[in-house]
Amino acid sequence: MNNKPTTTYLLTSVSLTLILFFIDEGYYNFKWMTNVGNWLMFVVYTGGIFLLQIIADQLFFKKLSTQMRVALSVLLGLPLGVCSVIGFIFLLQWLMRA
Repeated sequence: MNNKPTTTYLLTSVSLTLILFFIDEGYYNFKWMTNVGNWLMFVVYTGGIFLLQIIADQLFFKKLSTQMRVALSVLLGLPLGVCSVIGFIFLLQWLMRA
């Protein structure tokens, strides 16, 4: 895999996660950064989104040009990544209660 798409996927996943944490965890500030638990969840969200972008790139868009592949992987991987991480968290909570 070329290094440029991987860098793009990492930057977009970190950027989206920062925006989400700025709005949700920090109440429109970055005070969430002082809590280690929030950093753990930041890594989980970023990793999940990044992983789904890589999977979309390798499974669905491998035969396309690099620019089209990256654009489609970002557009598909971001929402799928967020939804899959949220679903995974709810699944873990459900399993712990059962």
